[in-house]
Amino acid sequence: MEIRRVDGGLRVGLAAWCGHYVPKGDDVTALDGVITLGVVTVSPASSPTRVRDVSWQPEGDATAWTAAHFSAGGAAEAERLAADPASQLSDPVGEARAAFELPG
Repeated sequence: MEIRRVDGGLRVGLAAWCGHYVPKGDDVTALDGVITLGVVTVSPASSPTRVRDVSWQPEGDATAWTAAHFSAGGAAEAERLAADPASQLSDPVGEARAAFELPG
């Protein structure tokens, strides 16, 4: 969602779709799925890339967390995605089908 420079490194705000799928014949079955917001801080590109810090949204109302970890625009986008993840995320079922090498 956003990348900002901080302390000589990069702070990357992201939305991750986490889900578990199992193959069932020529199809997949979703066992669960959730969107999780996170922020990863990495070292500068000029040095070996290292993750320096990771923060994942807590369970429940993440409004205070997003405000503390994203810019105002990034927090608004994070909350929008968390409220309606299907609107902007790639098709996780399609990705699962491809991972299990099932027909399209």
